[in-house]
Amino acid sequence: MRFLVTRPEPDCTRTAGKLQAMGHEGLLAPMLHLVPSAPYAFDLEGVGALAVTSVRTVASLAAHPQLPALLSLPAYAVGARTASALREAGFSRIASADRDVAALAELIGAEVSGTAVLYPAAEDRAGDLEGALAAKGLTCRVEVVYRMAPKGELPDEIAAQLKAGSVDAVLIYSSRTAEIFKEAVHRAGLARLLPHMRIVGISRQSVSAFHGLALTVHAPHPTEEALLTLALSGN
Repeated sequence: MRFLVTRPEPDCTRTAGKLQAMGHEGLLAPMLHLVPSAPYAFDLEGVGALAVTSVRTVASLAAHPQLPALLSLPAYAVGARTASALREAGFSRIASADRDVAALAELIGAEVSGTAVLYPAAEDRAGDLEGALAAKGLTCRVEVVYRMAPKGELPDEIAAQLKAGSVDAVLIYSSRTAEIFKEAVHRAGLARLLPHMRIVGISRQSVSAFHGLALTVHAPHPTEEALLTLALSGN
Protein backbone atom coordinates (compact mmCIF):
# COMPACT_ATOMS: atom_id res chain seq x y z
CA MET A 1 0.00 0.00 0.00
CA ARG A 2 1.08 3.58 -0.61
CA PHE A 3 0.52 6.28 2.02
CA LEU A 4 0.99 10.03 1.99
CA VAL A 5 2.81 11.08 5.18
CA THR A 6 2.11 14.71 6.06
CA ARG A 7 3.88 15.15 9.41
CA PRO A 8 6.97 17.39 9.73
CA GLU A 9 10.53 16.15 9.39
CA PRO A 10 12.33 14.26 10.79
CA ASP A 11 9.21 12.33 11.84
CA CYS A 12 7.98 12.17 8.25
CA THR A 13 11.01 10.17 7.12
CA ARG A 14 10.87 8.04 10.28
CA THR A 15 7.25 7.08 9.60
CA ALA A 16 8.04 6.32 5.96
CA GLY A 17 10.81 4.02 7.19
CA LYS A 18 8.35 2.19 9.43
CA LEU A 19 6.00 1.69 6.50
CA GLN A 20 8.82 0.44 4.29
CA ALA A 21 9.86 -2.07 6.96
CA MET A 22 6.30 -3.42 6.85
CA GLY A 23 6.38 -3.76 3.08
CA HIS A 24 4.56 -0.54 2.21
CA GLU A 25 5.51 2.85 0.78
CA GLY A 26 5.40 6.23 2.49
CA LEU A 27 5.40 9.31 0.25
CA LEU A 28 6.99 12.31 1.97
CA ALA A 29 4.77 15.39 2.02
CA PRO A 30 5.50 17.32 5.25
CA MET A 31 3.03 20.19 5.52
CA LEU A 32 4.93 22.01 8.29
CA HIS A 33 8.55 22.84 9.05
CA LEU A 34 10.13 23.76 12.37
CA VAL A 35 11.30 27.31 13.14
CA PRO A 36 13.32 27.54 16.42
CA SER A 37 12.25 30.37 18.73
CA ALA A 38 13.54 29.49 22.20
CA PRO A 39 14.58 32.43 24.41
CA TYR A 40 18.27 32.69 25.23
CA ALA A 41 17.44 32.29 28.93
CA PHE A 42 14.46 30.74 30.70
CA ASP A 43 13.23 32.32 33.92
CA LEU A 44 13.89 29.45 36.34
CA GLU A 45 13.18 31.41 39.51
CA GLY A 46 10.79 29.32 41.61
CA VAL A 47 10.61 26.53 39.02
CA GLY A 48 10.65 23.03 40.49
CA ALA A 49 9.45 20.85 37.61
CA LEU A 50 9.51 20.60 33.84
CA ALA A 51 6.57 19.59 31.62
CA VAL A 52 7.32 18.33 28.11
CA THR A 53 4.78 17.35 25.47
CA SER A 54 6.89 16.76 22.36
CA VAL A 55 10.17 15.29 21.19
CA ARG A 56 10.85 18.54 19.31
CA THR A 57 10.83 20.39 22.61
CA VAL A 58 13.43 17.97 23.96
CA ALA A 59 15.68 18.69 20.97
CA SER A 60 15.39 22.40 21.71
CA LEU A 61 16.25 21.89 25.38
CA ALA A 62 19.21 19.66 24.53
CA ALA A 63 20.76 22.52 22.53
CA HIS A 64 19.93 25.22 25.08
CA PRO A 65 22.69 26.96 27.10
CA GLN A 66 20.71 26.35 30.32
CA LEU A 67 20.61 22.59 29.82
CA PRO A 68 22.73 21.87 32.95
CA ALA A 69 20.19 23.72 35.13
CA LEU A 70 17.25 22.07 33.37
CA LEU A 71 18.74 18.61 33.94
CA SER A 72 18.43 19.14 37.69
CA LEU A 73 14.63 19.36 37.43
CA PRO A 74 12.21 16.43 37.51
CA ALA A 75 10.78 16.12 34.00
CA TYR A 76 7.20 15.10 33.27
CA ALA A 77 6.59 13.72 29.78
CA VAL A 78 3.30 13.30 27.95
CA GLY A 79 4.25 9.86 26.63
CA ALA A 80 6.86 7.14 26.32
CA ARG A 81 8.55 8.54 23.22
CA THR A 82 9.02 11.96 24.81
CA ALA A 83 10.27 10.30 27.99
CA SER A 84 12.81 8.32 25.97
CA ALA A 85 14.05 11.50 24.27
CA LEU A 86 14.43 13.18 27.66
CA ARG A 87 16.48 10.24 28.89
CA GLU A 88 18.74 10.44 25.84
CA ALA A 89 19.20 14.18 26.45
CA GLY A 90 20.53 13.48 29.95
CA PHE A 91 17.50 13.88 32.20
CA SER A 92 17.44 11.35 35.03
CA ARG A 93 14.23 12.07 36.95
CA ILE A 94 11.51 11.35 34.41
CA ALA A 95 7.84 10.42 34.81
CA SER A 96 5.56 9.68 31.87
CA ALA A 97 1.80 10.13 31.67
CA ASP A 98 1.75 7.63 28.79
CA ARG A 99 -1.31 9.22 27.23
CA ASP A 100 -2.22 12.86 26.65
CA VAL A 101 -2.09 16.38 28.07
CA ALA A 102 -5.01 15.75 30.43
CA ALA A 103 -3.24 12.72 31.88
CA LEU A 104 -0.01 14.73 32.14
CA ALA A 105 -1.80 17.41 34.16
CA GLU A 106 -3.16 14.73 36.50
CA LEU A 107 0.32 13.26 36.97
CA ILE A 108 1.94 16.61 37.70
CA GLY A 109 -0.91 17.64 39.99
CA ALA A 110 -0.46 14.47 42.02
CA GLU A 111 3.30 14.85 42.44
CA VAL A 112 4.12 18.58 42.38
CA SER A 113 3.13 21.24 44.89
CA GLY A 114 4.36 24.62 46.06
CA THR A 115 6.46 25.29 42.98
CA ALA A 116 6.12 26.55 39.42
CA VAL A 117 6.17 24.25 36.40
CA LEU A 118 8.20 25.29 33.36
CA TYR A 119 6.41 24.31 30.15
CA PRO A 120 8.61 24.81 27.07
CA ALA A 121 6.37 24.15 24.09
CA ALA A 122 5.34 24.95 20.56
CA GLU A 123 3.60 28.20 19.67
CA ASP A 124 0.58 26.16 18.54
CA ARG A 125 -0.08 23.22 20.83
CA ALA A 126 -2.84 20.76 21.55
CA GLY A 127 -4.64 20.76 24.86
CA ASP A 128 -4.52 23.31 27.67
CA LEU A 129 -1.89 22.11 30.11
CA GLU A 130 -1.46 25.53 31.68
CA GLY A 131 -5.20 25.80 32.34
CA ALA A 132 -5.39 22.28 33.75
CA LEU A 133 -2.47 22.95 36.09
CA ALA A 134 -3.91 26.32 37.16
CA ALA A 135 -7.10 24.48 38.15
CA LYS A 136 -4.91 22.39 40.46
CA GLY A 137 -3.35 25.48 42.02
CA LEU A 138 -0.07 25.23 40.12
CA THR A 139 1.67 28.01 38.24
CA CYS A 140 2.58 26.92 34.72
CA ARG A 141 5.23 29.08 33.05
CA VAL A 142 4.91 28.64 29.27
CA GLU A 143 7.97 29.32 27.11
CA VAL A 144 7.61 29.04 23.33
CA VAL A 145 10.69 27.22 22.02
CA TYR A 146 9.61 26.58 18.43
CA ARG A 147 6.83 27.17 15.96
CA MET A 148 5.69 25.09 13.04
CA ALA A 149 5.39 27.10 9.83
CA PRO A 150 3.28 25.86 6.90
CA LYS A 151 4.94 24.74 3.70
CA GLY A 152 1.77 25.48 1.84
CA GLU A 153 2.32 23.74 -1.49
CA LEU A 154 2.09 20.12 -2.55
CA PRO A 155 5.28 18.89 -4.25
CA ASP A 156 4.67 18.25 -7.96
CA GLU A 157 5.39 14.54 -7.60
CA ILE A 158 2.85 14.24 -4.77
CA ALA A 159 0.19 16.07 -6.79
CA ALA A 160 0.87 13.67 -9.66
CA GLN A 161 0.42 10.64 -7.39
CA LEU A 162 -2.89 12.01 -6.11
CA LYS A 163 -4.10 12.71 -9.65
CA ALA A 164 -3.20 9.17 -10.66
CA GLY A 165 -5.21 7.77 -7.74
CA SER A 166 -2.19 5.81 -6.56
CA VAL A 167 -2.32 6.95 -2.91
CA ASP A 168 -4.21 4.52 -0.67
CA ALA A 169 -4.53 6.92 2.26
CA VAL A 170 -3.34 10.25 3.63
CA LEU A 171 -1.96 10.09 7.19
CA ILE A 172 -2.85 13.11 9.33
CA TYR A 173 -1.29 13.78 12.74
CA SER A 174 -2.85 17.11 13.75
CA SER A 175 -5.81 19.34 12.96
CA ARG A 176 -3.46 22.09 11.81
CA THR A 177 -1.75 19.75 9.36
CA ALA A 178 -5.19 18.74 8.09
CA GLU A 179 -6.16 22.36 7.40
CA ILE A 180 -2.87 23.06 5.61
CA PHE A 181 -3.13 19.90 3.52
CA LYS A 182 -6.72 20.72 2.56
CA GLU A 183 -5.68 24.23 1.48
CA ALA A 184 -2.74 22.82 -0.49
CA VAL A 185 -5.06 20.40 -2.29
CA HIS A 186 -7.30 23.31 -3.27
CA ARG A 187 -4.36 25.43 -4.44
CA ALA A 188 -3.15 22.53 -6.58
CA GLY A 189 -6.56 22.38 -8.26
CA LEU A 190 -7.26 18.91 -6.86
CA ALA A 191 -10.31 19.62 -4.70
CA ARG A 192 -12.39 17.40 -6.99
CA LEU A 193 -10.34 14.44 -5.73
CA LEU A 194 -11.23 14.93 -2.05
CA PRO A 195 -14.37 12.72 -2.11
CA HIS A 196 -12.15 9.86 -3.30
CA MET A 197 -9.42 10.34 -0.69
CA ARG A 198 -9.15 8.19 2.43
CA ILE A 199 -7.97 10.41 5.29
CA VAL A 200 -6.66 8.54 8.34
CA GLY A 201 -6.20 10.70 11.44
CA ILE A 202 -4.51 10.15 14.76
CA SER A 203 -7.60 11.53 16.53
CA ARG A 204 -11.17 12.58 15.77
CA GLN A 205 -10.18 16.25 15.96
CA SER A 206 -7.30 15.78 13.52
CA VAL A 207 -9.64 14.88 10.64
CA SER A 208 -12.52 17.24 11.44
CA ALA A 209 -11.48 19.55 8.57
CA PHE A 210 -12.39 16.78 6.10
CA HIS A 211 -15.78 15.77 7.48
CA GLY A 212 -18.25 15.81 4.60
CA LEU A 213 -15.44 16.28 2.08
CA ALA A 214 -13.55 12.99 2.15
CA LEU A 215 -13.70 9.52 3.66
CA THR A 216 -12.32 10.01 7.17
CA VAL A 217 -11.42 7.54 9.88
CA HIS A 218 -9.45 8.09 13.07
CA ALA A 219 -7.38 5.95 15.40
CA PRO A 220 -9.04 4.72 18.61
CA HIS A 221 -6.03 5.99 20.58
CA PRO A 222 -3.83 9.01 19.74
CA THR A 223 -0.68 7.00 19.00
CA GLU A 224 1.18 6.32 15.78
CA GLU A 225 0.89 2.58 16.36
CA ALA A 226 -2.91 2.85 16.45
CA LEU A 227 -2.89 5.16 13.41
CA LEU A 228 -0.78 2.81 11.29
CA THR A 229 -2.75 -0.24 12.37
CA LEU A 230 -5.95 1.45 11.21
CA ALA A 231 -4.37 2.70 7.97
CA LEU A 232 -3.08 -0.76 7.08
CA SER A 233 -6.42 -2.39 7.87
CA GLY A 234 -8.03 -0.61 4.93
CA ASN A 235 -11.07 0.29 7.05
